[in-house]
Amino acid sequence: MRLAIITLLTVCMVFGIGKMYGQSVEFDGQTALKIFQKTEPKKVVHRIHDTITVCQNHLPYTWRGQNYFRAGKYTWQSPTFDTVAQLTLNIARSYQYTTTRKVCGDAISIELNKQTTHITQNNYTISDTLKSVCGCDSIISINLEFDSVPHNEIYATIQPQQLPYIWHGTKYKEGGVYEWYGKAKNGCDSIVTLILTVEEPQIVYNEVGMFYLTPSIIYGGGKAKIEMTLSKTDMAKSTIELLTNSGEVLKKFIPHSIPLYVELPQQTGLYIVRLTTATNKIFYGKIIVK
Repeated sequence: MRLAIITLLTVCMVFGIGKMYGQSVEFDGQTALKIFQKTEPKKVVHRIHDTITVCQNHLPYTWRGQNYFRAGKYTWQSPTFDTVAQLTLNIARSYQYTTTRKVCGDAISIELNKQTTHITQNNYTISDTLKSVCGCDSIISINLEFDSVPHNEIYATIQPQQLPYIWHGTKYKEGGVYEWYGKAKNGCDSIVTLILTVEEPQIVYNEVGMFYLTPSIIYGGGKAKIEMTLSKTDMAKSTIELLTNSGEVLKKFIPHSIPLYVELPQQTGLYIVRLTTATNKIFYGKIIVK
């Protein structure tokens, strides 16, 4: 029996997919090649998926060394091909809203960022940055346009018998300065001032004379002296009347002593004092109560 000498020779051949390995075997002077396939272990690939939402004003978004300006899906692979990452990029809008508001008058005070600002400049713009529901900056700008408030004056002069004077549904029983607030065409408040004058009463007397009262200006509730001298006959049957500027008689009395005094009311205004003697002579004077 012959001793077999076996010589192993490993041969590596590439057959497209994978690797084929062979061994050379010598037996009894004969050489044979035994071929078999060796399977290599598969490589493990790590996969990563990122979902990111970015505000529009924060673009570009940098991911793994690349800048991205638009929403979409992006893929990245490592140089060793063992890691694959996918990015889902969402972009949230940053809103910018501008509007115009009219302001009645020539000034306005506003509170912005816990600070009060007094604005008198026309066509002034105020801006504020807020956060939207997705956390992005939203800029709101308001252009202020000032509109004037119309202010008109009306003068009216009437006779006492025309009282009460009706203006915008309100009755006025005496002269004075009155204001009415309405709406102008521009939507702002309109202020109209009425200056109402009631002419002095036209009193017809048999004989008209005048006298002075001292003081001529007095505080309400005070007494004023009539500066005139009456005979005993005129004094006995004379009467004194206190009238408003419109001619309404407030009080009437018969004096009993000399000098003559008249007591004034508390309400401010112009008053007329009329004195009628027993001989039908009529005198009057004026006094202002302040």
